[in-house]
Amino acid sequence: MKKLAGYIKSDRKRNPVMLDVSDNAVTIDWRNHNGFSAVSPVKDQSGCGSCWSFSTAGAVEGADAIKTGVLKSFSE
Repeated sequence: MKKLAGYIKSDRKRNPVMLDVSDNAVTIDWRNHNGFSAVSPVKDQSGCGSCWSFSTAGAVEGADAIKTGVLKSFSE
């Protein structure tokens, strides 16, 4: 093994995990998923340059809504 800047590269081969996607839906409307919305209304980010925070908040809102069944609006 060779050490480069604290990173130790392994020569060991990795075995990738293959997921079965044969029963996945072709499309999902997250505005009405299992009887509730998993997306909040569009928010105005203006020109702040923080698109990353808006997309992250939206993703976390959706994940939380899918888990809890309640859509909450999180702050960017």
